[in-house]
Amino acid sequence: MMTFKVIMERAKQYNNPKISNPNEACQLAYKIFNEIIVDEDREIFFVIALNAKLSVIGYKLLYVGTMDGIKVRPAEVFRAALLLGAHSFYIAHYHPSGDPKPSREDTALFYHLDQIGKSLCCQCVDSVILTKNNKAWSTVAQSEIEVKTE
Repeated sequence: MMTFKVIMERAKQYNNPKISNPNEACQLAYKIFNEIIVDEDREIFFVIALNAKLSVIGYKLLYVGTMDGIKVRPAEVFRAALLLGAHSFYIAHYHPSGDPKPSREDTALFYHLDQIGKSLCCQCVDSVILTKNNKAWSTVAQSEIEVKTE
């Protein structure tokens, strides 16, 4: 059973410093994940919007999937990013399996969004995968990142 801490239709506003590397992106995505979800038995997918200086301006939870997948529609990803006023954005999703490594579909989605973003001048900066065991994956860095919890 999954319990939400925020209303899905509203985007939470953030005024965070610039995200300058994949490690910072993973740390922030994990923090947001913990604000959104109490129980972690399904995949979730959210967008983290950035301004032109790469500072976080907001996020939006877009999808709650099954225990092993989510169907993502690129148009909805860009709609959320653009409505948040994003110059660029990160996508993040949670793997309840505990394995942060991306599936072929995860990697293909990131590169597809990256290509669309170049046309729209709203770049998908990275795809971050989170797990419950404080591990994350950055598609751009192509590596697992240990998430520090407070």
